[in-house]
Parts: sequence; structure tokens; C-alpha cells
Amino acid sequence: MGAGLVVAAFPAAASGWIAGMASVTPRESVQLYELATSRQLDEAARLYRNLLPLLRFDAEPYLVQAMKYACELAGHPLGTTRPPRLPLEEAERRAVEESLVRARASEAPVLT
Repeated sequence: MGAGLVVAAFPAAASGWIAGMASVTPRESVQLYELATSRQLDEAARLYRNLLPLLRFDAEPYLVQAMKYACELAGHPLGTTRPPRLPLEEAERRAVEESLVRARASEAPVLT
């Protein structure tokens, strides 16, 4: 399912989700899943809004480069991509940085 359906899909009986960038924010991604499946939808939506800019890289042609750079920023360097993939442009690097800061800055809601 696409990143835009995560919060709405679990109350409709979805059993999981796939997102490449979930590897960069595993704690927040698990919390999103737990909040959505326990129907704490307001809290899930708040967390989701902070994760969404990062999750949207899944739909970009430079996903692999963005994911590797985000992993590097998170302390898990994976090295550079191989040709034919090109390095990220400066604006793309800034977008990844800003998205990761936003995703990590959100106070994780307490599960009830």
C-alpha cells in the first residue's frame, strides 16, 4: 500500500505495510503501525504527518540514493550507489536532511 494510505488502511483490516524509508526510522514506523492497528488514529495521524515527507521518497526516481543518504545520516552508512544512478543533487540532499529531522523530531506518542 502506498504511504498515503497507511493510517486509513489498518482500521479497514490491512495487516501490514511496506516502506523503504521505514528502515531509516524503525522506531517511529513501528509506533505508527501500533497506533494505527490499535485505532489510536489521531495519534497515528500526528506521527504520520511528520513521517510523510520522508516516506514520499519511495515515489521518487532517486529513492535508492535518498535512502542510502538517510541511512548515513542516521548513523548507518551504506556507501554510494553504483552507476547508472547519479549522486544526489544538493537540493535533494537538503530535502532528505529536512525530512529526516522532521521525522525524528516528532515526539513519539505514548501508546495506551
